Amino acid sequence: MSVCMSMSVCKLTPAAAAAIAKRGPKLLRVCKLTHRDLAILDCLLWSCRDPVTGAIVVSYTALCRLANASREAVAGAVRRLQATGPWSCLRWCCPGVALPL
Repeated sequence: MSVCMSMSVCKLTPAAAAAIAKRGPKLLRVCKLTHRDLAILDCLLWSCRDPVTGAIVVSYTALCRLANASREAVAGAVRRLQATGPWSCLRWCCPGVALPL
């Protein structure tokens, strides 16, 4: 199984990735994310994003290795990241695009 957050309408540019990364510490301060979630977000944005297409496609196993986290921690982090809304700016710039797991 893989985490697929590819954008079919627009690509995740470095500027959009930086905007999402900037929201991470804010969500951490209000206790909506954990430090582990923030590390996984960082891995998703900077290690797993394809610079050409802007798509984030990575297996759970690879993400576990990159973030040095268990599979359950990665699955929970991805679930919390989608629930708390760091991806909401992508929904704003790409209306109607769903971010499937």
